[in-house]
Amino acid sequence: MNIIQQNEGSDIYSKILSDSTLREKLVNNILDFVKKYEFNGIELYWDFSTQAAKGSSDKANFVLLLKALREKFDKESLILSVAVAKREAIAKLSYDVKGISTHANFINLMTYNFHNSFDADKKVGANAPLYPSSKENAENQKLNIDSVVTFWLSQDAPPEKLILAIPFSGNNYTLADPKQFGRGAPFVNAENPGGTFNSRPYYKICPLEKNPKWKSLYDNEQKVPYLYQGNKIVSYDNVKSIKEKAIYVKTKNLGGVVVQYINFDDTREKWTGSDIRLLEHDRTFNLRLNARLFHMHTYLHTESTDSSLPLLPPNLTGSLQ
Repeated sequence: MNIIQQNEGSDIYSKILSDSTLREKLVNNILDFVKKYEFNGIELYWDFSTQAAKGSSDKANFVLLLKALREKFDKESLILSVAVAKREAIAKLSYDVKGISTHANFINLMTYNFHNSFDADKKVGANAPLYPSSKENAENQKLNIDSVVTFWLSQDAPPEKLILAIPFSGNNYTLADPKQFGRGAPFVNAENPGGTFNSRPYYKICPLEKNPKWKSLYDNEQKVPYLYQGNKIVSYDNVKSIKEKAIYVKTKNLGGVVVQYINFDDTREKWTGSDIRLLEHDRTFNLRLNARLFHMHTYLHTESTDSSLPLLPPNLTGSLQ
């Protein structure tokens, strides 16, 4: 089960975390809910806390929340995990890495959406590059999986607690010039209605892989694929890039992977067949495998693919106000 701490609502959580009485009520509410629906634990999606509430004491108080949860969860044999932002600058501002590592069973690194159609430089970039590109500037060379993992390890996070997020989706771009494609190519598309970027689940990318009108490009430096046709290009993950990520996890002795999202895979095998479904190749490497199901405001963090399981009500904290 996943509890979201959203950017725009972080002041609410700051208030709760800073008050020991409210914090205890939140812990008890979470525990009651987890036990009621027989979940095996929770994930706290803690992304833009201190960044959104500058000057707050979220960084220290979040560790106090984890400590209180872990004390109760251990008595019930429940799992406590945390999902954290990928950018190093946010991590330095928002997270007490040692404190989080002490109390969380797992730390899910949100290693996707490094680049998308919101990028200010209007240059195509990979959704989940494994390594930096030699053609990137110093700032962008931190926007990749290896840089994120290296930072968390440098802050003494135990490798066995770090879980790598692998996206089963891709990001779309409209090229400024169809003759320029791949990483660094200029794009022109504006944001979608509602302020969301152009994303595409893998089951909608599968037909493009089979379509002879679409051409494939593999970036051997960043270990990621692209598909392009005319003025359209998609950055995503395929079987080859996921194998590279799985090997990386094994080499670094990380705790495993979390799939974002399991229902974005070609689960009906309409286009791929079971031999090349993305999920099958995560399993091949005997990694610890967690998964999320996509929902409008809630993620389900479980080792089951059962979509009938109850989702967390958006107003779980309502009784604390």
